[in-house]
Amino acid sequence: ARMLGIHAKIFMPLPTPMMKQRAVKLHGGDAVEIILVGDNFDHAAREALAYCATHNYTYVHPFDDLYTIAGQATIADELVLAGDGPFDHVFLQIGGGGLAAGVSAWLKTHHASTQVIGVEGVGQASMKASFAAKKPVTLTEIDTFCDGTAVKRPGDLTYEICKDSLDDILTVTNEEVCAAIQQLWESSRIIPEPSGAMGLSGLIQFAENNPETIRGKKLLAIVCGANMDFGKLALISNQSAVGAHRVDPPLSAPATGEAILRADGRADLFLAPEKVSRELKAFLGEPLPPKVALRRVVQMLEGIAHAHERGRLRQIVGQMRERLGGPGASARTAEAVLELLS
Repeated sequence: ARMLGIHAKIFMPLPTPMMKQRAVKLHGGDAVEIILVGDNFDHAAREALAYCATHNYTYVHPFDDLYTIAGQATIADELVLAGDGPFDHVFLQIGGGGLAAGVSAWLKTHHASTQVIGVEGVGQASMKASFAAKKPVTLTEIDTFCDGTAVKRPGDLTYEICKDSLDDILTVTNEEVCAAIQQLWESSRIIPEPSGAMGLSGLIQFAENNPETIRGKKLLAIVCGANMDFGKLALISNQSAVGAHRVDPPLSAPATGEAILRADGRADLFLAPEKVSRELKAFLGEPLPPKVALRRVVQMLEGIAHAHERGRLRQIVGQMRERLGGPGASARTAEAVLELLS
């Protein structure tokens, strides 16, 4: 937009990392305006389309457009020009499918024997579900921990390309992604955002499950995306040991539940809003210690409700404030919380 001398409005979900927002402003300057709306990409995309229809703007699709896909395909061209190929197995992260479609199509055109494998998060596997249904499908909910790939429905065009150029799709957990981030840090001093490390987490999983298949082979994972919020590093560090199979997941407080309530009482918003209730039940399975102020839970729910604009969560916050006597209520037992969340 800045190079063309035009004005662009960039629609992003509310939980978009601040680093990504700053990067957009850095590149676009006064030519761009960021509009935060909705709790995921699909919501933001709907709002962007509606705005374009009302204000006569042109909608530029972030992945389901031939020119966008062609631009991402140049990654494969750069890899070959670097002289490191060809590769036996290539692992590509999938969100809407733009990068996977472009790179896989290029590789299959020039190196048909290369096995190209898509990688999705277990709570984001819209392309895998679409392959099974033989048409693009929309997920009912989405895990936003890997926010850069949190897309409920793949593109129509990206689906058509991927179904012909991907040999398989595998899924990885958030913990496996965290372990891949740690490995990148320890080996190369690189810290990608979670979605950027998803391809590597798929490579690691594949290698562990198929040691004989990869013996003597050349494997490739593309690391892309460095929009990591500093506050997320502690969570990633905690979960990486589980993903690398160094420790077992804790039984008393699942990793997702542990991350809900931080020491400052604010909310970590990687959790899908519809999962908040049952995750809190897992987290608060025992009575709260006497000196723990229940207002921390109120603050947490309030933060999630504000960010996701979910009526049910707003009702919960209101009920808790009314029952507990306002935001400064003294400590109560977990039973009171569970009753309000039931």
